Amino acid sequence: MKQSRDGMSMSVQKFHRKNLLSAIGYSGDKTDSIKSPLPELKVRGLQSASIKFTPKRQNHSHIMKFYVNELQCVVYDEIPKKRSGNFSEYVFVDTYLDAVNILNDVKNGSTLNSESFIEPPPPQLPNLPAWQMRERMKKYSENQQSCKKLVIIEQNQEKSIQKRCAKPLNLLSQKSLSLHQITVKHKISAKRWCVFVRQANQPNFSKALSFQEDKICEVASITKVMTCYTALTYFIQNNINPEQLRIKIPGHAECMDGTSAFLNAGGILNAKQLMFAMMLPSGNDAALVLSMATATLINAQKNYPELWRRYSQGYLIDLEAELENNKKLLKYTFIQQMNENSQSLNMEQTCYNSVHGMNDQKNLTNAQNIGTLIQQCIKIQDFMDIVGTRVCKTHALNDKGQKSTFYKWKNTNKLLKKGWQGIKTGITTNAGPCFSGYYKNDQIEAIIIILNCSSMNQRWRDAENLLQTYLSEIYIQRAFPQDISLYFKYITMNQQLKNNKKRVSKDVQEVQPQPQIAKQQIQPQQQQLQQQPQAPINIQQVQSGNRNLFQQQIPIFGQDPKQLEINLNYQDDEFIEPAKEEAKNKGNLDIDKQLQFKVSALYKLGKLNADRQQMLPAMVSLIVDEDEQGKEEPQIGVDLICVIDKSGSMQGAKIKTLQNCLLVLLDFLSDKDRLCLIQFDSSAQRLTPLKKVTEANKSYFKGIINSIRAGGGTCISQGTQIALNQIKNRKYQNNVTSVFILSDGQDGGAQQAVSQQLATFVQPITIHSFGFGSDHDADMMTKLCDLRNGSFYFVENISLLDEFFVDALGGLVSVVADQIKIDIQSYPQQPFQEISIGKTYGAMWEKQKDREYKISLQQLATGKRKDYVFELMLPKFDQQIGDAQRSVIVVQAKIQLRNVNTKQIMEKKAELVLTFFNENENIPQNEQDVEVAVQYNRVKSADIIDDAQIACQNNNHELAQKMIQQTISEINKNPAVQKKSQFILEDLEQALEATKPQNFQNYGMKQMIQMKSNNYKQTGMNAKFVGGMQIQMDTAQFQNKKQAEWVTKVKSSKP
Repeated sequence: MKQSRDGMSMSVQKFHRKNLLSAIGYSGDKTDSIKSPLPELKVRGLQSASIKFTPKRQNHSHIMKFYVNELQCVVYDEIPKKRSGNFSEYVFVDTYLDAVNILNDVKNGSTLNSESFIEPPPPQLPNLPAWQMRERMKKYSENQQSCKKLVIIEQNQEKSIQKRCAKPLNLLSQKSLSLHQITVKHKISAKRWCVFVRQANQPNFSKALSFQEDKICEVASITKVMTCYTALTYFIQNNINPEQLRIKIPGHAECMDGTSAFLNAGGILNAKQLMFAMMLPSGNDAALVLSMATATLINAQKNYPELWRRYSQGYLIDLEAELENNKKLLKYTFIQQMNENSQSLNMEQTCYNSVHGMNDQKNLTNAQNIGTLIQQCIKIQDFMDIVGTRVCKTHALNDKGQKSTFYKWKNTNKLLKKGWQGIKTGITTNAGPCFSGYYKNDQIEAIIIILNCSSMNQRWRDAENLLQTYLSEIYIQRAFPQDISLYFKYITMNQQLKNNKKRVSKDVQEVQPQPQIAKQQIQPQQQQLQQQPQAPINIQQVQSGNRNLFQQQIPIFGQDPKQLEINLNYQDDEFIEPAKEEAKNKGNLDIDKQLQFKVSALYKLGKLNADRQQMLPAMVSLIVDEDEQGKEEPQIGVDLICVIDKSGSMQGAKIKTLQNCLLVLLDFLSDKDRLCLIQFDSSAQRLTPLKKVTEANKSYFKGIINSIRAGGGTCISQGTQIALNQIKNRKYQNNVTSVFILSDGQDGGAQQAVSQQLATFVQPITIHSFGFGSDHDADMMTKLCDLRNGSFYFVENISLLDEFFVDALGGLVSVVADQIKIDIQSYPQQPFQEISIGKTYGAMWEKQKDREYKISLQQLATGKRKDYVFELMLPKFDQQIGDAQRSVIVVQAKIQLRNVNTKQIMEKKAELVLTFFNENENIPQNEQDVEVAVQYNRVKSADIIDDAQIACQNNNHELAQKMIQQTISEINKNPAVQKKSQFILEDLEQALEATKPQNFQNYGMKQMIQMKSNNYKQTGMNAKFVGGMQIQMDTAQFQNKKQAEWVTKVKSSKP
């Protein structure tokens, strides 16, 4: 029998006996000779086939495959063989029927030989030539393929994702359709993954999407990212140029298992070449050599400084000799450095035991820690140059400095061809296929970590799918900000059109009318959408309000990520007309007449004690008087950004009441004011740009407000990030800017995240927060306000929300100055130089030096006062005071502020002068300053409320009540002080009720947190409860006339 060289190739298909008989046209009786299952059929070339057959093996059944060639057929035994053996073993036959007979003989224990082909074929089946059999099989194969595709699609839809794929995230909300449900094919095969993103102008990355990101596991060659980072940071810290380090490749490198850069022993490479060899082809040999060379430098630096200096200047590092001395020392020196770096980066769940990542159950980390590492790596330009290189061509040198071995290393990262900028791939039997990548464009940066994918090629699809998921989520939310359901309508109708176009029918006339019917169905929807007020679509900066949403080319999953990029520059705010000069002068702050700035002490006269030191209460006061002559109000405008919680807990009465309160807010805003609405759940989206609240635009805002629907989780920082971006990038700036945060939930990481967002934010704004119901985190909401001098409003009774709204808004429209800075210092002259500021009250005090302090205030409104209380420490003093020394300046203060109308910077100074007497002298009439006493009681009461809250949290309610009662008694001792401390006493009485166990559990803790914060800052409206129910207040302690007037107006409008 001759072996043919004239082969051909076709796709692999499996055929069963029943289908085969039907395909070749057989309809006769089936005899025993063909009752056994027919072998699998396959078509392929025979150029490398050998003429032999492996006999039946014990405990294994033969799986026979039938191969068709132009001239003959083949029976193939697919029993697994050793790696070194011939994987393709064939016996050639003339027809398929010969193969059937041979199969039956083999199953009966016969041995194959050339004589097996002499017997004639069974008469039951037609004995067709091979070429005719091939044609029929090819046609049958095409039919089977089309049927198989339909079956696979159906099976994939029904198959449980949890068996192999990570559970898809619900990106829009937990109680609404997710993007994965819109596009079923968009699934992630990896067992663990994480996505970190950073939008333009953001200082830090934030975690956007993740699944089991904190579960530790092996990560294969992604370990080399830390290896490269450790080497590079060592070189940078010690000013070593990696291209000057000459390293001789040891013979040990050639023995490394796994992926290799195929380094030849004896060649000389520099450290940067080794990094290319390690990061591009993922060479384990290169990782070993680089780590050993770096460890050699570390040891030389500690023990042999002169040798280290020579190494760093280009002296040859012969690793063969170093390895002979102490191989383990070099290995663990570098691994120890890797673990120290991981600890400095707060990679708490990471432990390195390998430099290359081969199978090692002690070499563990997780996706989140890898993301933290990559955030540092991308800051190193050399690292990015290496991982972003697709092909590196270089030469090694020999001992004479001449070129020897040529190397060409290709990057294993296939996504470099698609706009990604690298980082690292990896695969081992324990870790599975892994990938860590970095993507960047003009709007965002993304770090994607994927661990243990289903296949090597699937990791590329997983990475692109995750990136597209994040970009698509933003795109959809921006394109359909007012109602995400429009997106689903669009997808459904577009899919109907696509299905109609793809339908195949013999009767073409039946197919043609379908698109027309679909268009007729869409047009009424278009007209309805055009009648509704639409928010501008930021992606293409649409100027027309009547744009047909169904004409947009919304990118669906599977497209290039660049098509999903969004221009989030927020420069679509509405134009503000500059104020005229006469308008600017209306209501301007008269710093000499209207602004009082002074430093006061409880007593101005006193004696210093020789036996003990004394504490004297004092304060720096800033008071803006309201004009009693009916002077016109300042002509200022407010930029107000409302960050609205629409999470699932807001469903029902909460979201409805919130919508009504936002509508009330529109009535109090004028055409000078601009409003921006942002909603958030687990993600956030801007509902409207910064638009004027004109009569024409009010209907627009009402439509947007009424379309807000509850559903999803809670992530406040997502909403504040958009708010700060809007403020930072707006083209026009109003007189006053403020952010309202409205939430009923809990978000443990919000305070830290928002604090980081504000770290580089310099524009003067205030942040006011409104906590609904009994489930919100009052402490977190208070800390958000403290970041920018705002007020926290505790809204247990949701029907009072509109009153709190207008109270905060009334304070904004009354602002006359911003960017307030107060400098305070205490440098008394001799012999009183030991007098100093001993204690300050409130977090607003910032200590600059030993005797200098600074206080910053974002905004200052008319009719408001700010009293910053401190205690002067009067030391022991036994000297005699002369007449010329009695009066001394103990505190000096200077205020600098900016007029919000004219933008003019103004300054004013004040000082505190005390007069001292000797102990044997009589002091003239020394009256107590009642205002200082009242404000001192205010801050002391805030401290007592804080202490009482802590006591209640420790279940010591009796101690809490005792502390408050003692404070009330102390204030009541002085009638003059008691008369002016009524609001303070009311707060203490409310705190006393709040400390009762049941009340504290229901509302008391939140109420006490609010009172402590507001009383320190002299702002906001403290909640008042009677019989466990929050009630309206007639007046509030820190209101000005405008606030009181607006709150009264809202209350009078209620039934």
